[in-house]
Amino acid sequence: MRAGEEQRDHVKLMSPYKPASEKEIAVLQELVDTHYERFVRFVSEGRNLSREEVLEFADGRIFTPERALEYGLVDKIAHVDGVYDDIRNAHGDVSFVRYDRLPTLMETLMHGVSHRPSFEERLLPYLAQEGTPLVLYMFVK
Repeated sequence: MRAGEEQRDHVKLMSPYKPASEKEIAVLQELVDTHYERFVRFVSEGRNLSREEVLEFADGRIFTPERALEYGLVDKIAHVDGVYDDIRNAHGDVSFVRYDRLPTLMETLMHGVSHRPSFEERLLPYLAQEGTPLVLYMFVK
C-alpha cells in the first residue's frame, strides 16, 4: 500500500525546517477542532452540563482544582489515597491497576548502574510543598 500524493504532503507536517502552508494549517486546525468538540461533548455528557454551560469555560485554560470544582468538572478535591479509600468504602474490596511507562532500552541496559526513581519518589518533593499545583487525573468510565 502506498500513500497517495496528498498523504505524502502531510508527512512533514509541523516540520521545524519550513513554514507551514495554509493547507497544513487547515489540517492542524481540523484536528484541534475535532478534539475540542469531543472534549465539549464528553464533559457535557459526563458531567450532566449543557453544551452552552461547557462552552462558558472550555477555552483552553488549565484549571486549578478549586476552579474545576467550581465549574462542576470534579466531585471533590482529594489525594489519590483518599479516593482509593472512598471507592473501597462504596464498593467493597476492589483492586487498582497502576500503569507506568515502560523503560527505554537505555534505562533497561543501565538498570544495574543507576537507580530510576519511582513515580512516588519523583512526586514526593512536590507533595511536601503545601500549595504546589499538580496536574493529576483519573478517567473512569
